[in-house]
Amino acid sequence: MEEHFLVSLFIPIAFFSTVFSIFFIWRKSLHRERMAMIERGMYPYNRSSNKLSLLKLSYGSVGLALGLFAGYFVHEAFEMNSVVAYSSMGCLGFGVSMIKFSKKVKILEAKKEEQDFLEDFFN
Repeated sequence: MEEHFLVSLFIPIAFFSTVFSIFFIWRKSLHRERMAMIERGMYPYNRSSNKLSLLKLSYGSVGLALGLFAGYFVHEAFEMNSVVAYSSMGCLGFGVSMIKFSKKVKILEAKKEEQDFLEDFFN
């Protein structure tokens, strides 16, 4: 009985320590990379400032969530295998959201080009 308790206690501790270690090593390597760029006189760019990547992440997350939500209904309505229903609908939702994202980016680029053209024309 005690062995089962120790194993069930060890598994979450090992999992969270592994996740923490991976995150710590990733942040440490990112810090080293930025320090090396500063030493060489380069500008250490901020990766989180790219608004398009944030928009892409949000479109993908919403598409995946809606796809998984639809997968639940497909699983319940057609009594499909849950793995097939969730994975297929999740991928479909993610794909549709990425297509929608690419169309949004094209619209934003066209608006930016039009705005740049008008600024050049009137200045």
